[in-house]
Amino acid sequence: KIALVTPDDQMDSCHYSFARERYYGYHSAMKNSGYEESDEQIIVCDFSVEGGKAAAREILSMDKSKRPDAVFCLADKMALGCMKYLTSAGKMHIPEDLGIAGFDGDFWGIELSPSLTTVSQAFDDIAAESVQMLDQLVRKDISNGRKLYVAHSIDVRESTK
Repeated sequence: KIALVTPDDQMDSCHYSFARERYYGYHSAMKNSGYEESDEQIIVCDFSVEGGKAAAREILSMDKSKRPDAVFCLADKMALGCMKYLTSAGKMHIPEDLGIAGFDGDFWGIELSPSLTTVSQAFDDIAAESVQMLDQLVRKDISNGRKLYVAHSIDVRESTK
């Protein structure tokens, strides 16, 4: 079982547009991989480190038979909170008891112990494309922005088996 830690489970009204894409990506990956999904594996919390800690408390409150084997957090900062809470006072061992992965590729993820598995974004490419798009808007070469999709990579580290 792979749980999802998300800032919202009502994606049609979610004001984090990036979270919407990640949320749907999780569901697509689960379906394509043959994993079963259940509402109890969707954990809604604040989009913050504290939110990740709240998600960890929810995981610990689950019956052991219903706990996930792994957690995918829609942001590295949520994964950080989840990891910190679960590893404090030996509540769980990462990744032996629970695998944790995040999304963003924040630079500090490699410094955690265990280091955080994450979906990395190409921030340099995003910045370059954004500046180019802004320049085109200023010069009136285009009248509005466009959706931009940049390749991501998965950095498998110590927080997952």
